[in-house]
Amino acid sequence: MTIQAKLCEMPDFDAGHTHAAFELQLCYGLKLLFSRYETVDDFVVLFEFHDDLAMILNPEDPSEIKFYQLKSYANDLPLASLLKRDKSKKATEDGTAQTKDSVIEKLYFNIEKFGNTATSADVVSATHCKTPKTSDKVLHKERFTFDELSSDDKTRVIELLQTRFTPSNIDHTSLAKIGYTKVQMSKEEHLQIVKGAVHDFLLAVTGTDEQPLEALTATIKEICRKKQTKKTSDVSSVYAEAIKQKGVSKSELDEWINTATNYRRCPTWSEILPELGELSLIEKISLKSDFEEYRTQVLNSENVLIEKLKHCIKRELELNPIGDIETLKDVLHRVSQKLLGVYGHSQSQLKAAIIYEVYTKK
Repeated sequence: MTIQAKLCEMPDFDAGHTHAAFELQLCYGLKLLFSRYETVDDFVVLFEFHDDLAMILNPEDPSEIKFYQLKSYANDLPLASLLKRDKSKKATEDGTAQTKDSVIEKLYFNIEKFGNTATSADVVSATHCKTPKTSDKVLHKERFTFDELSSDDKTRVIELLQTRFTPSNIDHTSLAKIGYTKVQMSKEEHLQIVKGAVHDFLLAVTGTDEQPLEALTATIKEICRKKQTKKTSDVSSVYAEAIKQKGVSKSELDEWINTATNYRRCPTWSEILPELGELSLIEKISLKSDFEEYRTQVLNSENVLIEKLKHCIKRELELNPIGDIETLKDVLHRVSQKLLGVYGHSQSQLKAAIIYEVYTKK
């Protein structure tokens, strides 16, 4: 079975599997996306699909997959808790109590399922891992792999995995793929962390601080939330569509950058107003409100209605370019009359959208 086919299979979690809070997924998911943008040609980060997060490199022909399980602890996370099998609420037919896979077993499940393509599976936490038998020099690294643990701790992990998976497949080298990463993330402070990450990313790639930070952060959160909440049972069995439904790709990052660039390119309302000629007070209030709303809505490339309207306006301007002597008011009248009734927008909403597209047209 191909890697693409395995990715499209229903993730085979045990009955007790639970996912990390979305706020944590958002914090670390964006960190993965932003940190790889300049160094990796093509990638996609999946939200809540086969694990809390997964990153596929070269998604058209997957060359590498990394898996992440996110944990929220107030204090350092004991190794013993990662190895512990909790009781399941379900029992076998004869009434025998069942146990859920431990965190380490869930991580290793994907390593075994995806073979050599699965290059790592990490526990990710805002706190350090702790175990008295391994030195703090290892445990306090930003990331360590389980083959760096003490001999006693490695033996504990191996013995646990051998009871769940094929024993002959598991030895000390198997632990090199299991990692522990400490990062900054917080359910309570996720918005500040995400906003800071978006700001730093856009500053790095565009070279300017002039960004629609509040609106774009809210849009990115909404997009990622939609990916995360898409039920696995509703995900397409077609690979390309499945990763689009559950993941954010490098090309989507490019869209965010382009959207932010267009937002900056568009003049302020006070600069536009003199170009509109005589308008009644009611027209000014309505058009300004619709313009500001469109500027925010257009940041979300997954807003289907806005994307269709944007496409219609751009196509009309391509088919019938702005004339040398046409004023903005002339263009608004001509294009809005042509598109009036399309998708149910009012004339004021159409004019607001046309203004934005005219000024951001390359």
